[in-house]
Amino acid sequence: MRAKSIGHAEHAILTTLIEDIDLSGLREHMATDEHSAKRFDSAAKNVLKVLDRMIDTRVKHVPED
Repeated sequence: MRAKSIGHAEHAILTTLIEDIDLSGLREHMATDEHSAKRFDSAAKNVLKVLDRMIDTRVKHVPED
């Protein structure tokens, strides 16, 4: 697929980050106890919210086809 605009490319990059990046190895490394697991899960949830908001602002640049 050809990038039709910077916003279109940004949307594709952000979507790929959410869908294809597996954080389980990082979680295994960083979440060594109950408390650090809770912190990691909370941080991952926060980052996902930020990425979702970024995607929402760029969805208008995604072509119909």
